[in-house]
Amino acid sequence: MVVNKDYFVRLGIIILSLTIISSCSDKPSNIASSEIEVPSKITEKSMVDKYNRYVDFDKKGINYLVEKLNIYFGVMGQDSISNRKRKFKHGVKYRYWDEIKAVPNEQPAISELDAAAKELIPVAEQLDELLYIAMQYYKSEEFLKDDYAKGQELHTKILATAKKFNSSKEKFTLALSQYR
Repeated sequence: MVVNKDYFVRLGIIILSLTIISSCSDKPSNIASSEIEVPSKITEKSMVDKYNRYVDFDKKGINYLVEKLNIYFGVMGQDSISNRKRKFKHGVKYRYWDEIKAVPNEQPAISELDAAAKELIPVAEQLDELLYIAMQYYKSEEFLKDDYAKGQELHTKILATAKKFNSSKEKFTLALSQYR
């Protein structure tokens, strides 16, 4: 499956729409509280904390990675790198991989969510690393030395990893939504 730019744009619009709709609820907001509203299925404080870390990872890590992937495909396209005037020079690595990798193994267990996270986190981290390597490759202009050979190799790996990432991300999003 080739991931196309329109898919990510539509997904972004849907997520943004759902965020706006959910923020317009009739429930009074507690502005003084910095905690995320807790789903009714999760009651223990330690579970709430764990769930909130997953939500934070989704908002800051996964959404950033989706944005960076969209920019990459917008610049480089989804086919082989045929237009050699294109150069991906965007983004930094997500800083909290070590912290989020520990969460699925912490107690108490949130079985479906932990399983989805265990599948998603390694793929997301690998994709983040590949995008960072690609950014460094183009930024340092290594492509001038190897006639885009490494760029094509990275592009092929990014395409394959993006496919796995999208599948894992869907499972994670579904598992996360079950507790809202």
